[in-house]
Amino acid sequence: MARFVDIVIPVYKGEAETRACVQSVLAASHGMPREVVVIDDASPEPAISAWLRGLAQAGRITLIAHPDNR
Repeated sequence: MARFVDIVIPVYKGEAETRACVQSVLAASHGMPREVVVIDDASPEPAISAWLRGLAQAGRITLIAHPDNR
């Protein structure tokens, strides 16, 4: 049976920390199929949301964007 890993990263604030976290996960080479799911929990920092949308549009992550902070 093939192994598959889901990596879930919840995001709210901290643009620099968010970028470092997501980039390190995307750069990790492990040879195992994976899906990186990022949850934008209605971040009050527009730059974070815009950057995540760009990654999602490029097919690098799966983005779930909440309209309100949960």
